[in-house]
Order: sequence, then structure tokens, then C-alpha cells
Amino acid sequence: MVLWDQNYDYVNLPIACIIGVIYGGYSDHYGRKWPMLIGILSVVLDTAFRILIWHPETDWPLQWLFAAASLAGFLGDFLLTMSAINAYVTDQFPDKKTLSVRMIVVSILFSLGQFGGSQLADWLLHFVSEINMLIIVEGVFIFSFFFGLLLIDNRIPAALPLQQEENPSLDEIVPPP
Repeated sequence: MVLWDQNYDYVNLPIACIIGVIYGGYSDHYGRKWPMLIGILSVVLDTAFRILIWHPETDWPLQWLFAAASLAGFLGDFLLTMSAINAYVTDQFPDKKTLSVRMIVVSILFSLGQFGGSQLADWLLHFVSEINMLIIVEGVFIFSFFFGLLLIDNRIPAALPLQQEENPSLDEIVPPP
């Protein structure tokens, strides 16, 4: 199974990194909400694939992990969600000092969420099966998606960093002959 997880990462990570740059450019112009929700949706779909693959009643072949990896990668995977959250926080706090404190808080919350989630999952696995744990996780992701859809506003960033600086035009650098 470890080999399948490694192969999943070999397919997923390059796609998600490249697509993340594209979604990042999109979010700079059109807002952070939709890339954030697309990132959450990618995890919802990926978890659904894993349920279908590992559930004893459906028992899809492990090769479907490649399809799940590709689909999640093209939707940005969880990397997109984290990037969009960081960009959203950056847009909310123009003051650099407040922003740095908020970014530290966001990083700590991501770390605590990963640690707490793994500890909670370990404890819950004493009471529920692994497949039921995936179903619970899927429910949490779906709740997060609708929570974000309903409560997060799609503020378009005021200006791109390059637009804020006064960049000289090419004519100013090299005068025409």
C-alpha cells in the first residue's frame, strides 16, 4: 500500500503545484473564495475515490488512485486551500505587523489541526472502522465546503503588488531613437 501512496504523490504533486500557480493568478484578479472552495472540493472528491477504492462492498481496483490523484491535482488539492487561506488573510490585514501575527496564527492552526486531527482519528479508530472514519472525514470536508460557500465573501484584492509599485515604462528606461 505504501507503494501506491508514493505513486499517488508522484502523479498528484506536480499537477497540483503547477495548477496552484494558475489558480493563484486567478485569485489575484477575481478573489480568493472560489480557489479556496475548489481546493476543498478536490479533497472531497479524492476522499470519495478512496472510500470507493477501500470499501469492501465497492472494492474498486487500486489503479483508481491514479485517477483520484490526477483529479485532485487538477483541482489544486489541499495545497490550493492552504494557499488561498494565506492569501485571504493577507488581503484582510493590510498592516504588516497585524498581518504577521495573523499569519503565525494561521500556521499554528494548520499545524494544530494536523496534529489534533491525527490524534482524534487514532482515538476514534478504537470505536469505528477505517472506512467509517473516511466517511466521517468526508462529512467534515463537505460541511467545510458549504460553510465556506455560505459565509466567506469573495473580496477581490485591492491591487496586485506589482500594480502598487511605480514601475517605469520601457520608454522611460530606453528612450525611443
